[in-house]
Amino acid sequence: MTQPTVLIVEDNQSLRQSLIMVLEMEGIKTLAAEDGHEAVTVLRQHSPAVVLLDMQLPGNVSGLDLLAAIRRTPRLATTRVVLHTAEQHASTLPEAEAADLVILKPADIDDLLTMIRRLF
Repeated sequence: MTQPTVLIVEDNQSLRQSLIMVLEMEGIKTLAAEDGHEAVTVLRQHSPAVVLLDMQLPGNVSGLDLLAAIRRTPRLATTRVVLHTAEQHASTLPEAEAADLVILKPADIDDLLTMIRRLF
């Protein structure tokens, strides 16, 4: 059986590296992107089980834009998306309804791991 993969899309390098380290220490394979454009490139080559997605990304491709693109792509139909954001009202945004889960930053790492594992 192939190991499920989590794509971490986070512009904060320190947080991105910490999430990679924690997930990999738990035996979860990871991919990473620092912005929406890089995430699009990764998603052209990979079909992760879960995308941990920062809602506010730099550049022309926001987290919500990326979420919409994932949902429009048949090959990614089973990909679960977790919006990981500091935006307090993110879960009330109509665009965020396509996410499987919205988690506010800073998230407790144990809770985050539990939620990600439940999505596999």
